[in-house]
Amino acid sequence: MDAVRRELGDELVGRRPVAVVPVVIERLIAERGITAAAQVYVCEPPLVTPTGRYLGSIGFQRLLRRPPAALAGECIETSVFVRPELTERELAARIAAYNMVSVAVCDENGRLVGAVTVDDVLDHLLPADWRKTGG
Repeated sequence: MDAVRRELGDELVGRRPVAVVPVVIERLIAERGITAAAQVYVCEPPLVTPTGRYLGSIGFQRLLRRPPAALAGECIETSVFVRPELTERELAARIAAYNMVSVAVCDENGRLVGAVTVDDVLDHLLPADWRKTGG
């Protein structure tokens, strides 16, 4: 799975569970842009890898429907994660089984170390030139 795992950084957004929804939305849009904002990973400090304990993730659409006073920790939709040693086939099956657009990658201590999107999996499993050939 190392070939498709992304390290936590510019691509991923980690937030503390006590951040209020408007702040999370504002920072998400500022850091990723409105078109790329999809998933927020909630974890205990520190927010750089390896983070504190991973608590779960929130989809951007859910954040938009929550009251402004809601805390990120109250909005968590799922706490599903995978380990870095998971095979690509097992990873693809897990993402498909849970109908996920992305999944957190956590170490043996439950700390967020990265995430994998369904696009990452497809890019890794399809032939290298699939975009050129139209699919």
